[in-house]
Amino acid sequence: MTMTAVTTRRHLGGATVALAAATMTATTMTATTMAAGSAHAAPIAVQQIPANGIVSNGITDFGTYAAAIRIDTASPGVVWFSAPAGGRCGNPAIDDSFVRFDYRNAATGRAGSAMVRPCPGPWSGSRRVKLFTGRGPVSGTVNIVNRGGPWQVPGWASFTAP
Repeated sequence: MTMTAVTTRRHLGGATVALAAATMTATTMTATTMAAGSAHAAPIAVQQIPANGIVSNGITDFGTYAAAIRIDTASPGVVWFSAPAGGRCGNPAIDDSFVRFDYRNAATGRAGSAMVRPCPGPWSGSRRVKLFTGRGPVSGTVNIVNRGGPWQVPGWASFTAP
C-alpha cells in the first residue's frame, strides 16, 4: 500500500491473482483518504476500499488500477467528487477509464450516481463534478468503467456531507 498526502491507493502486482486477492481482502482493508482541495473547497475524510480492476484500451494495452475517490466541500449539502489517478496517468488503459460513484444519503434518502475521468487529456468527460447529496452520512459503491471489459471488484466509500 502506498500512502500519499492526497490519496491512499493499493497497487496490484499481477492480473487475475491480484484481483482475486483483492476480492478476498476487501472486507478487511479500509483506507482513509484526506482530499486536498482548492482554496475554496475544504477536504472531507473518506473511509473507503478502492475499486480494483484490470483495465484495457483495446486488445494491446492492459493495466491494473485501484480507483480511490476524493471528496471536497462545495456548499452545505453539496460536495465535489473526483478520482485522481495521479502517477498512474499516462497508461492508455487508465487514461481511457471512468470512475463511477453510486451513492445514498442515509439521513435524507437522496441517491445518485456520477462518473469522472481519473486523468487529464483530450477525452470527453469531467474530472470533477458536484454531487447534491444533502447533509449527513453518505455511502456507496465505487466502480471502474472501461471499454476493455468488466474485470473489476467494486469498492466502497463513506463520508459525512456537511
